[in-house]
Amino acid sequence: AYAKAHADDVFEEAAQLLLDSALRLGQRLAQRGVPLGGGALDAAGDSSAWTSLLCRIIHSPALAFARKQAKKLLLVLCGSKARYAEVRDCGLAALELGRVRRIVEALPDGGLSAGGDEPPPPPLRYEAQLELSASLERLHEAAAAQPANWARFCAGGASADDAPESGGPATLAFLLRAAFALQADASLHDVMKLLVLGLSEPAAGGAPDRGTVPPTARLDAARLLRAVPIGWFTRLFVLGAAHAAVRAEAVAVLRGLWAQPADPADGRLLFRAVAAQLPSLPLHGAASRELLGFVGDMLVATEPAATAASGGGAPPTGIAERVLDALVAGLREQTALLAGHPNAPAYASLGTLLELDGLHLERVPCLAAGRPEARPALVKLEALRAETKFSDSCQLIQLLACQSVHGGQLRIVDARRSVMVSTIRLYANNQHVGDIGELKNQWSRWKRVRTLTVAAGQAEVRFDLPVPVVATNLLIEYAAFHENPASHPEKLQCPRCSRSVADRHGICKHCGDNAYQCRHCRNINYEKLDAFLCNECGFCKHARFQWSFSVEPSFAVQPISTEAERGRLEALIDAE
Repeated sequence: AYAKAHADDVFEEAAQLLLDSALRLGQRLAQRGVPLGGGALDAAGDSSAWTSLLCRIIHSPALAFARKQAKKLLLVLCGSKARYAEVRDCGLAALELGRVRRIVEALPDGGLSAGGDEPPPPPLRYEAQLELSASLERLHEAAAAQPANWARFCAGGASADDAPESGGPATLAFLLRAAFALQADASLHDVMKLLVLGLSEPAAGGAPDRGTVPPTARLDAARLLRAVPIGWFTRLFVLGAAHAAVRAEAVAVLRGLWAQPADPADGRLLFRAVAAQLPSLPLHGAASRELLGFVGDMLVATEPAATAASGGGAPPTGIAERVLDALVAGLREQTALLAGHPNAPAYASLGTLLELDGLHLERVPCLAAGRPEARPALVKLEALRAETKFSDSCQLIQLLACQSVHGGQLRIVDARRSVMVSTIRLYANNQHVGDIGELKNQWSRWKRVRTLTVAAGQAEVRFDLPVPVVATNLLIEYAAFHENPASHPEKLQCPRCSRSVADRHGICKHCGDNAYQCRHCRNINYEKLDAFLCNECGFCKHARFQWSFSVEPSFAVQPISTEAERGRLEALIDAE
């Protein structure tokens, strides 16, 4: 059967067959107790060469044909399903953390030096962001499904200076330092969730296949606190993060560090680092809610009963009293400022008559309250565009303002069966240009963000972007079409008299008009007479495409990469 299926080349799949046979042979030998080359799992549970290889096969999309046999052999080597799940998850963590490390280290100075007074590193390329987001998402899915395995991996015996994929404190220390490099990146939320899961302790009564972390494998929090500037972590993510979800996860990270059974000196170090941020709370307004809740929990730990019940080290009573005095003094200062405000009597009088929600009499903006969390809104393309240009298969849109695109939807109306689009590619660009026509056929200046597959007759397509893209210009390419051999060739129809035209030049015998001209603007594309779109007005006789995008305002700018861009921007600044 194999020879018939591969009559042209019998050795076409020789490598796949050889790998499958090797895995089957290894499974038979392991079942009979014959030691395999490279050794099996030892008493400490360290991965051997075989288990490392099998994990790579299991988690590699290119080797999907051998995944089943690799899983069987790994199960035989591990001896139990619980141990098999742990080795499999640890193998996935090692692979994905290796990818994350390579991406982060591609930044200047390895991307890990940020966290002091230095500016954050430049943002990653969009392709790198997609790869990073995919790796972190796979890591989070595995960690959420088997939290005990991820906790074991993060609490291994490796040093905090080792590679993150080797497990132990090095993993969480790397993720914490990498958070500084990704502080403006969409993947930051996934990093925080991984840190929370790595610092949490699974319940002792959990499912048997998930297991618990043994006392000998507890996380060494002291190494973690020494490796990462907790003060800057608190300032950047607990107080300075723009989204409440990121702030909540960052506080959960601090709670996890506080709950670790560490030396009391480490608890005091964490407490001092967090308490040092209290004087700046008025500058952050409502964004300081999460930090205040955590400080309250730490102050409760000063009680003897709470100290004995919690694993974290309680702050000394003197420090706790000074923190409480500082909070009370800050509250009195802010209350005095509100009472002495020029508009305070007016607010008090209006409050007896109206239900006021906001400070409507102020003319000076409040920076802390002036950064509300903007949620993506679904907006039609017509309301977003400032200018549109067309080619025979593309439409180029210049937006009114810079937008962060999260996803969107496409509605296909009045579709004709003769020509139906099957593939649509979306491109984005964040370069400000005077005329969107300058970007036509300049494919090197565009980055592809999504490829949509449209089934024949499909009327609506919804899509989300794995990583939101900042765009000033959009390009929509109708790249491929369904082959419909059953349909007859489309007949030309005169746009004036609506009669069929058989002339190869498209000249109507009755009225003399040209059937190749656009029905809306009368333009004729002589370079491609059967173009899908009119290259002048964008009219499509085969369907109407109604685009809507989920966007929120963005203020990100494209970095200057060439001297020509620098000169053009300097001239623009001088002109302004």
